[in-house]
Amino acid sequence: MKSAYAAVPTPGTTAKPRESRITMMIDWGIPFSEQADLLDLAGEYVDLAKVAVGQPAIISEQSLRKKLKIYADHQVASFPGGMLLEYAFFHGASEAYLKATRDVGFPIIEVSDNSIHFEGNQKYELIRRCIGEYGLRVLGETGRKYEKTDVEEMIRDIKACLEAGSWKVLVEAAEFFAGGRFQPEIIKRLVAAAPLDAMLFELPGPHIRDIHHFEIHSMLASLIEAFGPDVNIANLPADLVVVCEMQRQGIGVSMKVDDRRPVSAR
Repeated sequence: MKSAYAAVPTPGTTAKPRESRITMMIDWGIPFSEQADLLDLAGEYVDLAKVAVGQPAIISEQSLRKKLKIYADHQVASFPGGMLLEYAFFHGASEAYLKATRDVGFPIIEVSDNSIHFEGNQKYELIRRCIGEYGLRVLGETGRKYEKTDVEEMIRDIKACLEAGSWKVLVEAAEFFAGGRFQPEIIKRLVAAAPLDAMLFELPGPHIRDIHHFEIHSMLASLIEAFGPDVNIANLPADLVVVCEMQRQGIGVSMKVDDRRPVSAR
């Protein structure tokens, strides 16, 4: 991409495919034209797209395939939200779900346990089967939306997901908030115990109690400030894709400039 401001020394980004600096956008039903326009504008900054929660099951196969093709045309790997797999598992339809995920063209699958409890090693066996039997790349997930998880348990879960073959592990955003306020200490403990580039830190959505737009932006800025521009960020609303990249490059609303004097005073 050639910018009109190429003479201004901005840091730029790294080329796709990336193993770090991953940005995962969440798609709550973005219309095709809006999806294509956004990716034409900023697709080089988006690596993954989650087609959220039960959306793949309530739109037509033709529409879903069209949505996945738009993502693929912009080198964005798409996957269905993990709670749909949980729903299918609970209803004894996990095999049908895995087959449909592969056959419709998703290259990635999320394996989570937000609303169900897997017994023993069921979660990790499922990860292995997604890879070995269905040829899917796996994003494991740790943490829960509606109850807090012990940090040591999350660390064990992250390591077990990776050992089972997960490419990366999503970390549930709700674990980082108390009373609507971001609590970064938990992330610091996770990073001390597991590789930073193996985790994608989810931003909170409107389903998390007491969360306001300010807190979403605050967590985004805090992650980049604490762990650098290459930290992996997930569940980014579509309207924050450009905002996120500006933050990564240090030219967003939270940028810090050494000398703030007006140009005329220098």
